[in-house]
Order: sequence, then C-alpha cells, then structure tokens
Amino acid sequence: MTALPASLSKCLSTLGLAIALAALAPAARAQLGYVDEVTEITADTTAQSLYSYSTTYVPYFICVSYEPGVHATITENGTVVWEDVATGGSSCTAEVYNAGYVSITLGDTYVQTANHSVYTVYSYTGGDNRPHFENPAYFHNIYPDEPFPDEYDYYSDGTGDPDITSWTLEVGMTQVQITASAPSISGIDPDHGVVGQSDTITVNGTNLIDPITGDASPAIDGAGVTISVNGNPSESHVILNYSIDQNAPTGNKTLTLSNRFGTDGATFAVGYPAAHVTSLSPPSWQAGQSFTLTINGTGFGTAPTVAISGAAG
Repeated sequence: MTALPASLSKCLSTLGLAIALAALAPAARAQLGYVDEVTEITADTTAQSLYSYSTTYVPYFICVSYEPGVHATITENGTVVWEDVATGGSSCTAEVYNAGYVSITLGDTYVQTANHSVYTVYSYTGGDNRPHFENPAYFHNIYPDEPFPDEYDYYSDGTGDPDITSWTLEVGMTQVQITASAPSISGIDPDHGVVGQSDTITVNGTNLIDPITGDASPAIDGAGVTISVNGNPSESHVILNYSIDQNAPTGNKTLTLSNRFGTDGATFAVGYPAAHVTSLSPPSWQAGQSFTLTINGTGFGTAPTVAISGAAG
C-alpha cells in the first residue's frame, strides 16, 4: 500500500475519528478538531412552513486537501419529507438550506439530521500511467462516493477517465427536533386579583414557550392590568408579574400565552378587595334622630351597599 503524502497525513490526524452528536433542541453544533458542524431550525419557521439549514465548515489549510460535505434529511413523525446534499468546493463550507419547503402540520414532530463529512482524492493515475499523490482543486466538488473530476481530461491522454482513489471521512452527526404544538394551559395560580394589587401568577401546562427562541409571550385583554415574564420560563411552567391599576375595570380577563404555532388562554378575575370598616362618624346616635353617617375604611368599590343589623330599640 502506498503511503499518503505527509501533508494529507497531517490533515487526517487533525480531523481525528468520527463522532456523533444528538440534540433535542432547535440548534445543534459540534466541533471535531477544525471541523465545525451546525444544524439549526431557524426563527423563520412559521405555523405553516419549516425553515432550517445544516453546514460543515473546515478552514482553508485543511480545505486544500479535504473538501467538506453535508447530507441532511428532515423527517415528519419518522417519515422522510426532505433531503439534500452539498459540498464545499473552494468555499470550504458545505451548506444545505430548507427554505420553507417542508409544510407544517400542527402537532407533528420534525427532526433534522445531518451527517457531516470530509472528502479527499489522495491518488490518481492519469494518461501517463503514473500515480499522482496530490489533491488538485479540479477534484473538489465531489460527493459522496462516486468521484468524477470536473477537469479529468487534463490528467488523461484522451482514452478515458483517470483511475481515482478517494476517501470519505464521516466526521460527525448533528440532529435537532421540534414539535409544532401550540401552548396548552392546565391552570393558573392565583386565578384572581384585586385592584391596586401587584403580585405573581404561576401558569402551568405544556408547550408554554416558543420551541425555537425559548421565550414566553403572555398577554391579557382589557385595560388596567399589565403583565411581564418573571425569571426563566420553561415549557411547562411560567411565572408572570402582574400589576392591577387602582382604576382598573373589574370582571373576568383572558390571560394568554402564545408561540409561533398558536395560543391558549385562561380566565383571570379582577375584583375589589374585601371591604374593611375602620371608623363610623358619628359612632352612635339616638332613636328618632336623623343624621348623616360617614363610614371610613377600604375596599368599598364604586357601588357599595350598606346594611345595619339588629332591631331598633
């Protein structure tokens, strides 16, 4: 067996052995030596269309001998619905893009898997019947296992193609997953508040955050109530800050959480605090007397009712 050229042997030792990376997140990235591997479902994704890409990158000093390649597939509930391959050539980056070609069905799970590789021609025999141990640029842009040089006549006497010995190294795998599900709220605690109050609401459920950005997007209808996210939300648990104005209208409000696949809501009631009497003026009166009674306290609302218990004496 003929030894590899020193330059290619050095590159091969830099690349190392094949690895695999799996991730259940919208983006996966791996590095093996100088090979950079990325797969991502992007924020361009909507409730109708999936957008994603996969890339394999190698720096120029490796790219002169090893061409990057990438082979990506997308499955919907386990069935392949999209596939593409690319090589890097002189750009040293192999990229495939799914620009919305995959339609979204709500509730389905989509997995993009990319196999990353580098490819080299480490020997060929041209028309002079002499072996050559170099990786000419003409042999770039070949993937994955049936090499056909763009400029093969340059190395042939015209009687046929050169005899090529090639090598494809599988250097890694990246995988991302997304389920196209709208939020589902199972409950909120508390489910009510009073005017003038500020506190927190805990929302429980599933798919409560955006599966790509990880953000929670809360809203509440009507006037007088403001809400914001408290801390780091999760798929099943979101804490919200809320503040109710003193003059906020009372009644039921709809609190919602949204992601790019839909919205769900729960009822949050706004009311007045319980009435609390601090003093009466006058504190006592005589039978048969007519007077104006002033009641001081809190939580009386805008239309309070007054009742006096006991029998007249």
